[in-house]
Amino acid sequence: MRNVSKLPVLGQVIGSVRSLARVLWVLPLVAAVGCGPGNLRPTDLTPKEQQVQLFEKDEAPDCTLYEDYGQIAVESGTSLSPGTFDSSKAKLRRAAAELGATSVRITSHTSVGKIDRATGVAIKCLKRPG
Repeated sequence: MRNVSKLPVLGQVIGSVRSLARVLWVLPLVAAVGCGPGNLRPTDLTPKEQQVQLFEKDEAPDCTLYEDYGQIAVESGTSLSPGTFDSSKAKLRRAAAELGATSVRITSHTSVGKIDRATGVAIKCLKRPG
């Protein structure tokens, strides 16, 4: 006579292995997405976005006549991947280009946990008449 008491246990093990396989299949998808604003590589910017100039608070833009487009704020990073200042600067460039600005004066930069935050003022340099 064979021992059939091990068959239900074997069925449970197979069910657990299948569940684990489903989790392992979904995990890379979740890891790719993560939680948070994500990162942007400077190389992913369009030529127009790459032309937006960034300068610090104490630096002056290349122009003396400009139009102020207001403050912009960006965040970089996810729960799985820390944000970087390079990514935040790329996002500042992208946000400014979307507004039609040509420069951003960076007014603040902070990193809290894995999230990198930067704010700045977007401006568009204008040509002097005459």
